[in-house]
Amino acid sequence: MKACTLSTVCAASRRTRKSVSSSGGSPRGIRRYVHLGTGNYNVVTSRIYTDLSYFTCDPAISHDVSDLFNSLTGYARMNSYSKLLVAPTMLRQQLLDRIERETSRHRQHGDGYIVFKMNALVDTRCIQALYRASQAGVRIDLQVRGICCLRRASPGSVRPSRSPLSLGVFWNMRGSIIFVTAGRMRC
Repeated sequence: MKACTLSTVCAASRRTRKSVSSSGGSPRGIRRYVHLGTGNYNVVTSRIYTDLSYFTCDPAISHDVSDLFNSLTGYARMNSYSKLLVAPTMLRQQLLDRIERETSRHRQHGDGYIVFKMNALVDTRCIQALYRASQAGVRIDLQVRGICCLRRASPGSVRPSRSPLSLGVFWNMRGSIIFVTAGRMRC
């Protein structure tokens, strides 16, 4: 079975403006502000569940979002980004690489931790990578709203440490993935 459901809806907005020096003098150049979020901007439903948002003026992320907009509008074709993981070109492989990175880190330092929060977990390669990470001892927390093809622990087998499948009213409909390396969150 080959499944490829690695895409998600993400809200991205960008604002470009001339920045001025701290003394209020002449402009220093262009500054880009970016807001990335999982997208619940509805007044009614925002009282039911929460979303994640990230606001930044980081030049690398801003440049990636500009490239993403150019790609979406057909102005340019991008196959790689420095900070963003974009489907379908690179999301799966980057997730697999990060799971492997966390597994290697855990083997060396014993502090590997992966959190997945998503609608569905059906990708065979991703599930196999999570099993390998779990067998290496990485702590894995899964929050899967819908279908989850990963099997819970059974006697004599090593499986991801936790898989809370019932979530509560504050869970949103999009996904997020967090890797904690040496006590620092990394994506």
